Amino acid sequence: ALHRKEKTWQYAPLRLLAYRESLFIQGYMVTDNDPVERLFDDTALLALHRITACRATGRSSAALPDIPAPSGEGLGIMAMEEAPFEVSVRFAPEAATYAAERRWSRDQRCEMHDDGSVTLHIRAHNEAECLSWVLGFGDRAQVLAPDWLRREVRKTASAMARLYRRPRKTAGMTDNGGMSAAG
Repeated sequence: ALHRKEKTWQYAPLRLLAYRESLFIQGYMVTDNDPVERLFDDTALLALHRITACRATGRSSAALPDIPAPSGEGLGIMAMEEAPFEVSVRFAPEAATYAAERRWSRDQRCEMHDDGSVTLHIRAHNEAECLSWVLGFGDRAQVLAPDWLRREVRKTASAMARLYRRPRKTAGMTDNGGMSAAG
């Protein structure tokens, strides 16, 4: 981790998931001693690329409850207690094929437009994940609904635009663009 101390866990991996060019392991944080028991009721999702070392302990996780496979009913892999919500996004022709050919939710609908763009109607389960997904398409995706998601995209895009209206700050630079005494 960039600025965090590494942690050591006893972990019972149960499922490997692929999401947005990354691999995640879903399982339980468990006790250090036998019998293996969950520390928390909910599973933990670990990013595989952040794991620096692992060691098989030979301990059995057979007594732990199984976790259901991702349903594919909605966008994302993060299981949240948020109610599912419907999202409509219009994709520019440059992103239309990518967006239309993938399955984002089980009941998705795709409308093709004469200009080569598509409107995708999907179900999502996690607001933060959905916002990140839409922003990942940049100016090639426009949220049509829901209104609260449109506002969040607008707010985030405005904040990003403000970052680029100011001169770039590099290490050792002061707010007025000069070098600090340490730089």
